[in-house]
Amino acid sequence: MQGFSMAVSSMQAGEKAVFTIPPELAGTKSRCPADIPANLPPNQALQFDVELISLITITDILDNEGILKKTIKRGVGNDKPCDLDEVLVNYNACLEDGMSVSMSEGVEFNLAEGFFCPAFARAVETMTEGEEVVLIVKPEYGFGERGRPSIGDEAAVPPDATLYVYLQLMSWKTVRHIGQNGTILKKTLHRGNLEGQHTENQAVVGEQVSDDLEETVLTMWEGEVSLFTIPPQCLQDQHMVVPPGSSVTYEIELVSVVNDKHPWLMSQAESVEAAVEKEKEGDKLFGSSKYLRAYRRYYKVLN
Repeated sequence: MQGFSMAVSSMQAGEKAVFTIPPELAGTKSRCPADIPANLPPNQALQFDVELISLITITDILDNEGILKKTIKRGVGNDKPCDLDEVLVNYNACLEDGMSVSMSEGVEFNLAEGFFCPAFARAVETMTEGEEVVLIVKPEYGFGERGRPSIGDEAAVPPDATLYVYLQLMSWKTVRHIGQNGTILKKTLHRGNLEGQHTENQAVVGEQVSDDLEETVLTMWEGEVSLFTIPPQCLQDQHMVVPPGSSVTYEIELVSVVNDKHPWLMSQAESVEAAVEKEKEGDKLFGSSKYLRAYRRYYKVLN
């Protein structure tokens, strides 16, 4: 009845309460619903003693009831995968009668490319690490009016079938474009310590490192391990022999960061000495046509 739904929606898990529901919201005024006892006089208020044992959140992901998400275990933190990220999930997709049509205890896929059916990527984008959900997927976000034939040991999905999917987000690798014009692809294998040292605008990478590698390291946190794929047009490492048109992927671990002493903590003599050293480094890099790295040294001189 309408009044009962309104009453329960005002409660929190574990709460006990007594509700008095007036006839117009209890249904006794119109003798509806049908399960009202026949011996109950008409036009009566009803009193309910209610204990809300648990509460499961259901989210309408697309605001059209195409994909409903029932959260059965909350994840950790607030970060969610997006765009090009590669996610690792466990899942079991079933039909309405409970028959499993596809399942895996560990599958990795790129969010941009998707996996299994359109609902997967849309749902994962709303989840945090470790979160477990049950999805109710309408046919248009599953396999639609055509369905899906059986594949190997997996059963067929009938046309216009609603899917019920258990889905767990185990982890994900952040993938994004960095560098000038976003030409370098970065995939984070192990996240660094976000409370530790960060290289950007603080530390200067050693001179023996090529320009493209400095671009990558400047995006990292201490302890981070990432893969960087550098396209042919951006390769500047003269010590490598690479076939024409080939990309190069580096796996880099940022073990530690040594930051320069902040200018406002220096004496005048220390500031002058540091500026002279950075200027010499900048001149050397400029002479080698490493203009971007030279600029960074000169910028530190100004500081």
